[in-house]
Amino acid sequence: METNHYIRELFNKYLDNTINNDEYGVLLRHFGKEEGSEEIRYLIFENLSSDVAENNAVGLKNTVDAVQDKLRNKLQPKKKLRLIQKYWPYAALALLGLAFALYFYLSKTQDHLPVLITDNQIRVNPGGDKATLVLDDGRTVLLDTVSNDLIPAQPGVDISKIGKGQLKYNATDIASRLVYNTIKTPNGGQYQVILPDNTHVWLNAASSIKFPTAFIGNSREVIITGEAYFEVAKNKSKPFRVKTADQTVEVLGTHFNVNSYADEQSTVTTLAEGSVRVNLSSSGNNFSHAMTIAPGQQTTTTKNNITIGTADLESALAWKNNQIYFKQASIQTIMRQVARWYNIDVEYIGKIPDRKFTGGIYRTDNLNDLLKILMLNDLHFELINNTLIVKP
Repeated sequence: METNHYIRELFNKYLDNTINNDEYGVLLRHFGKEEGSEEIRYLIFENLSSDVAENNAVGLKNTVDAVQDKLRNKLQPKKKLRLIQKYWPYAALALLGLAFALYFYLSKTQDHLPVLITDNQIRVNPGGDKATLVLDDGRTVLLDTVSNDLIPAQPGVDISKIGKGQLKYNATDIASRLVYNTIKTPNGGQYQVILPDNTHVWLNAASSIKFPTAFIGNSREVIITGEAYFEVAKNKSKPFRVKTADQTVEVLGTHFNVNSYADEQSTVTTLAEGSVRVNLSSSGNNFSHAMTIAPGQQTTTTKNNITIGTADLESALAWKNNQIYFKQASIQTIMRQVARWYNIDVEYIGKIPDRKFTGGIYRTDNLNDLLKILMLNDLHFELINNTLIVKP
């Protein structure tokens, strides 16, 4: 009769890939029993170290696939083929639990084991490179469908698509007046633009940037809504300013992110490199009372207040790195980002558990990949038309 201590030892050897064929057969037989289902979930989560959860929550799908290959190819001796075939569904269950645990580590406010569930077939494809260019005269161009030769000409500037989801502006003449263009991304869209001064901008879903086709005068100013990441070209004689509804950010040359969605409670500016100054929009461009932050810090701006804190760069910049990543986030926070990227509406029914989540997936993954993992924590989802229903 197998003891819990022995099974725990075998499971650790399985994770370390040091288990032999006989021990592997014992493990399969043990978890083939109905009473083993709860125990395997406990062992899976117990064996996840904090390092795995903190540093590798995103991007472990390839690792899980590699484990699956090993499970099939190395731990299936021909003389035990019948045994493996018989117990393969339970091994697959164990692997599925391990995949979910590795792929999205769940930090919970209540201490109980998650419930393993099957695919509920909610299929919503991720967003992609989609945006609309609005010219100074009001004409619009759908950037994801147009070719270079169909982008309307504008005086003193060449506009070209230089790659998938990228637009570049090149000033050809010295402009006599400011001519503005706007790039807008829809829900489920993202885009990049290289401005006339070679500043590189990433636009997240449901965002926009308004900018001049040539920077003239003694400053460079753009206006954004939603979320954008900037790698600002250095020019000491022309400070770069990013304006939102709540604040103005001034830089000379640096890398930073601004999250200024209308459905969020505040505007968050996160600095990755260099230095920026942030002030409330109500004070105009008077930066004498502005907050200055260093790399790894962020400001949180509301209508009448600015505070400075330590930034979690992994979370703040995840979208720019093609990831959805959260650290100690509520389901409501997660769903706001999900709604923008997967272009869906979200509604809540019943009392939603008050828990915090840490983990993530790639933005190229189907929505169902995320929902299956969240369901491990006593959440349920239903898709009706284009509305995702969240319920306990």
